[in-house]
Amino acid sequence: MQGHVDAIAYDPALHRIYAGEDDGTRMFVVDSRTFKEIAVIALPGHKPEYLAVDPVTHAVYQNISDANPRVSAIAVIDPHRLTVVRSIPTPDLLMNHPLQFDPVHRVLLVAGENNWLDVYSVAGKRLYHVAYPHRVDQCSYDASRGWLACAGDVITLIAFDGHGPPHVLAQTGVVQGVHTCAIDPATGTIFAVWSNPRGSFVGRFVYRR
Repeated sequence: MQGHVDAIAYDPALHRIYAGEDDGTRMFVVDSRTFKEIAVIALPGHKPEYLAVDPVTHAVYQNISDANPRVSAIAVIDPHRLTVVRSIPTPDLLMNHPLQFDPVHRVLLVAGENNWLDVYSVAGKRLYHVAYPHRVDQCSYDASRGWLACAGDVITLIAFDGHGPPHVLAQTGVVQGVHTCAIDPATGTIFAVWSNPRGSFVGRFVYRR
């Protein structure tokens, strides 16, 4: 690829790997069968962060993280033309980081580093705007449970049922340097990864009501 990569998303139906350029302005598209780059997409802004694929339409939603609220947005990419076809402005979010697609309710969950979490319809309408309690980096969404687990200063577990605003279920402290987490869809176990001068680590977290 022609640049450094930050976050990636995979569409198994179209055999595509989508990769945002770290601190850049492009998205790279790779054919997962050949691992050859098949497209470079110009993005409408600087610093792409997390991205997600709609499993039904295969549209790609790419966070554009920018300190300028007039630029912060979600770019929508047509999977057939491999171009940006529209943008969803996120004016109340600064430095957008996590973005997750809820395939059950067909909405986007997106948060900014200014401690807000928004829920948008795929048409671009903001449905909910709620305070987020801590610094946030990346999140993982389990649609079967309606759980959004986010890494940052703490691991935050948020519930979303599609019928009301998201709300915090639990939080737990973590070591400094946690950026990414993932929910095991079979067990609901949350895994987080981090690194420091002593090495790289994986932590395991279980939610108990």
